[in-house]
Amino acid sequence: MSKRTIGIDVGTETIKLVQVTERNGVRAWTHRTLAQHDKEPGRALLAEIAELGWDDVSGACVTGRMGRLVDL
Repeated sequence: MSKRTIGIDVGTETIKLVQVTERNGVRAWTHRTLAQHDKEPGRALLAEIAELGWDDVSGACVTGRMGRLVDL
């Protein structure tokens, strides 16, 4: 079984997401995204999460200048 962890960086102009997947004890970087949010980070973040999928994520963290706006 694999485990997915998502890292989110919410900056003043962009959102960066990275996904690390662990299978059989081996971790690999399996997805990354850089998206402009045009001063609407919430809308952009929800769109990126919907595209990536959230139901089977085992862990996540948020950082960045606007990261405190995310309730995780």
